[in-house]
Amino acid sequence: MELRRITMVNWHIFDVEDIEVRGNAGILGENTSGKSTVLDMIQAVMTGASRSFMRLNAVAGDGKKVRGGKSKRSVHAYCLGTLGEHHRKRKESVTYLALGFESPDPDTPPVTIGLALEARENDPPEQILGRFVAVGALLASEDFVEPHEEGFIPSQWGDARAGIEAKVGRGRFHDHHDSAMNYVREYMRHILPGTPADEKHARSLLKAIVNSATLDQGYSATGFVRQFILEENNIEIGGLRESIRTYRDIDKTIKGLRRKLDTLYALKGCVDSYVENLDKEALESWVSVRGRYLSALAENRAHRRTIAEAEEAKVRKQAEAEGLQAGIDALQEEIDQVRHDLIVQQERSGRRNAELELGSVSKDAEVALRTVRRLRQGAAVLRSLFPTLSEHGVTCSDRVGEFLGLAASDALPSAEELAAREEEFIAEADGLAERLAVLREDVSARAGLLREEVAGLRESLERDGGHGQAAYLERDTTALIDRLRAAGMRPRPLCDLIEVNDPEWTVAAEGLLGRDREAILVDRKDILEATAIFKKGRRDFRRASLVSLNKIEPFLDGAPEPGTFPTLFDTDDPDAMAFLMRRHKNVRLAYTEHEFNLPGRAIMTDGFYDDGLIRRHRALDPNDRKIGRKAQQDTVAWKRRSLAEKAEEAEDLRKLEGFLSACIKTVRNLAGQGEDGESGRTLSAAIRQLSGLDLERQRLRDVIDAIDAEGDAGLSELKASLEADKKAKDDKLAAVNQSVTKHDHHIFAARSHLDQGEQVIGSNHSVRLARRLYAAQRRQQDLHKAVPLYQERFLRRRAAPEDVSVTDRLHVQAEAHGRVASQAEADRKTAERGRGEAETNVRLALKDYATDFGESTPGAEARIFDEVRPWVEATIENIEGNALRRYENEAQAAADKATRLFRGEFVNELSSRMEKMGRELSDLNDSLKEHPLHNEYYSFKSAKDASFDAVLRVVEIAQHSDEALDALFKSDVAPDSPYLEEIKEVERILQDDEVDFERFEDYRNYYTFELYMEDKDTGRRTKWEDRRGTGSGAEQQAPLYVAIGASLASVYDSAGRKYEERNGISIALFDEAFSTMDENNKRALMTFYEDLGLQVFIAAPMMNKADLVGYMETMVDIDRIEDDHAQASVAYHKRRAREAVVAMNPQRLSREEIAARMVEAAAD
Repeated sequence: MELRRITMVNWHIFDVEDIEVRGNAGILGENTSGKSTVLDMIQAVMTGASRSFMRLNAVAGDGKKVRGGKSKRSVHAYCLGTLGEHHRKRKESVTYLALGFESPDPDTPPVTIGLALEARENDPPEQILGRFVAVGALLASEDFVEPHEEGFIPSQWGDARAGIEAKVGRGRFHDHHDSAMNYVREYMRHILPGTPADEKHARSLLKAIVNSATLDQGYSATGFVRQFILEENNIEIGGLRESIRTYRDIDKTIKGLRRKLDTLYALKGCVDSYVENLDKEALESWVSVRGRYLSALAENRAHRRTIAEAEEAKVRKQAEAEGLQAGIDALQEEIDQVRHDLIVQQERSGRRNAELELGSVSKDAEVALRTVRRLRQGAAVLRSLFPTLSEHGVTCSDRVGEFLGLAASDALPSAEELAAREEEFIAEADGLAERLAVLREDVSARAGLLREEVAGLRESLERDGGHGQAAYLERDTTALIDRLRAAGMRPRPLCDLIEVNDPEWTVAAEGLLGRDREAILVDRKDILEATAIFKKGRRDFRRASLVSLNKIEPFLDGAPEPGTFPTLFDTDDPDAMAFLMRRHKNVRLAYTEHEFNLPGRAIMTDGFYDDGLIRRHRALDPNDRKIGRKAQQDTVAWKRRSLAEKAEEAEDLRKLEGFLSACIKTVRNLAGQGEDGESGRTLSAAIRQLSGLDLERQRLRDVIDAIDAEGDAGLSELKASLEADKKAKDDKLAAVNQSVTKHDHHIFAARSHLDQGEQVIGSNHSVRLARRLYAAQRRQQDLHKAVPLYQERFLRRRAAPEDVSVTDRLHVQAEAHGRVASQAEADRKTAERGRGEAETNVRLALKDYATDFGESTPGAEARIFDEVRPWVEATIENIEGNALRRYENEAQAAADKATRLFRGEFVNELSSRMEKMGRELSDLNDSLKEHPLHNEYYSFKSAKDASFDAVLRVVEIAQHSDEALDALFKSDVAPDSPYLEEIKEVERILQDDEVDFERFEDYRNYYTFELYMEDKDTGRRTKWEDRRGTGSGAEQQAPLYVAIGASLASVYDSAGRKYEERNGISIALFDEAFSTMDENNKRALMTFYEDLGLQVFIAAPMMNKADLVGYMETMVDIDRIEDDHAQASVAYHKRRAREAVVAMNPQRLSREEIAARMVEAAAD
């Protein structure tokens, strides 16, 4: 049975159209002519306009964008003839579509199937009036229209239906307007009588027809099999998903409870740490207080014992001192008597007077010796300064030199030897002293000037640290700048704002500007206030200057003329340039004498300046440059160098001035002019006096020696003996008194210590305070445990030898108790910090708990020991013993249910679909095996998708072991279970909120597919995916057309049957098929389709007509008339004509045939 007639009434831009077809048909037309509209019409009729199956204009339009979704074309738009967003051919429409099928068997009645539709512009979608099957007639457009004054109009469906029923007879007209599937099954009974008319086969039929009509080349083998070969039959796992959601929710609650438990246990850890540190703090506080008390007590006892021992020893030493003093007093009386007897004896002999006279002569001799030494040293110094004096123009005669040499010689000269030369020196002394004084005054004056210069340089550099403007600006300028800044202004000296752009003109630029370099500019808004400050401080700012900004305004927008003085400067400040132009705009730059002599003002590079009337040099000190940062830095550097040099020179002059003063004093002293305080005494006189005194001193010694030789009757020996005895007793008394003083000091120190305040360990106050503090804490600890702990610590720290005194032992004990107390106090502070940190952590944890879980807590200020700790323990017990256990039981129940549903709703269903998929692929491969193309067998192979491997593995396991699935959501799965890895992965997938379950519902996603081509002769296999990347267009397209053809033949059961043997339809719809194939491939595919028994309909552009005419018995040309109308013209080509057309196509010729024809053409 073949499709023979296509009838359209009010379908897109077709008004009334009947297209008669025979065999394969090509539908040709230009773009937008309506050729794809005809294929969409066939698709709509075959699917009963079911949106579940239709994909209208999916290839010719934008199918790749809507693949798997809804097409942008719709039946409603086709009925109204929609041509654009706001352009429709009809406001409302009654549309009829019909396909007429006829069998070559005269005993088989023709069958017409079709649709009756009604659509309105403002009432989408279309309304299905009828889905009809008419057995016994090939209906045409005349059965659906009625005459009208303008031609024909669509009949009302009721009228058309009545006419059709009358035409075919009762019982042979079937209408299923309310069910597209029933409609498809109905027409299958008549046009596919050999195929079961159940819903499964109906779906396969519609899928195959629509797939062929919407086939394009954008698919991979996997996409092609999923879209075109396998039936879309998702697994309904609503119950499983709901059960898993329940399990997830409960599991989430359990996780929340466990997280809450973790938080509570962390909080309990903080509380336990708080309690532990609190107990530790209390214990260490007790140990510290006890240690301080025992240390103070032991130290107090030690000091009291020190006092007692010192007082006892002091009494003994005082008694001993009294006995010694009595003996000393008796000896002193004897010594006094002996001294008296000696004096009487010496007065009688004259010795006493001689001793007194000797003492007086010795003092005079010492004075004379000092004078001689001083004068000789002066002579030596003066003689050594001769070279220095000579350098400064002061020379001495040889006589002076000889005198000074003799006076400074190593051996003391005699007075007579020195006197002659001394007279010559005295004669020249006044002149030498005057010359030295003149030189000293000159040096002093030079040193004064240098000191002034140094002070000026230092003041300039130190005014602002030597880093700013004060180092190169005048004092008055910097003073004015400071005053303006203090008033909130922004003063800028001109030299800071400009730079000389030509180094050759630096001298001229600095010289001509002169003091204007320090002219100060301020912001225009401040000029009046700045002027007032400047005027008021005229005494402080005498040498400063302020720019009159109002007088330079005419020059703000101008530019200096080339060759004039202002062009030497670069600046970003418009006021600075305006000032230069106002001041020196007419000064020319002269490079030669000729240019300098021209009329007007001019300046040369060396600073030679002509102001138009007078010529002068304007060059300044090269070290006084101020314009530009580089020049200012050079000036500062020069000042620093100059300061160092001048300061060094001034210091040298100061030293020279001191040398000269010393020389003058020495000259006058040697000349006997009394600057040393002994007027009239020369060196020779002093030597002469010293010699006489030495002689007198020796004479007196001789007198005393003579008297001593006569003797004193043993009085001197007696006196010496008595004094030795007395000294021994004095020394012993001093030792005894020192010992008494030492004991007094010990007593005083100990008593002072005892009388000290509470902070001094061992004082009476400290003992009372420590006893009071210890008494307050004594009972806060279990003494049976605390005292042994303290004793153990004390014994570890006590280290006293056995042979020390009781006092020292007490000191050692006090120190040991103190170390115990200090360590305990340190440990207490550590525990206190730990308690504070733990308390902070508890408070923060309580806040975080309330924030995270939205539950009330005892509060951040609650007492930790009395309130927080019981609450934490009670909450943990409540969660662990009540809520968590209940939710775990519910989770287990939900997991059991999910496991059952997973096995029943999912695993079993998935397994059955996998088996069906395997059968379908096997059937397809069997069909492909029977119909090779290009000497190649085609076959599809499947492979597991790695992302679904765990689920597929579970399905395989379930087929062999039901017990494996029982391990789902169980926590007690044996670690060595062979299914552990797969079970855990499935659990992860089922519990993951991010997993898209829809992917798992479609069984087609579990496998990937590949299409293989096997050479019939060699057996070599090639992947289609490899050809897609490197093969020609035909190699890329042909496999898809082979597969879709085999799929259609499988549905129609038409493969291998002749036309006369077919017991049903076998249409194949292709939109723009074989677009990139050569002639041989097209011919091979058409032969392949003919072997499969398919009736092929191909829509193609008009340009491909010549390619199709050789294979199509019917050629339908679609012409678009004007903009909103189309009509079809039909031509039929019998087999001989088609074969002749094919034979004429040069593409089918071999190389040898082409060469032969070229030889024939050349011969002609």
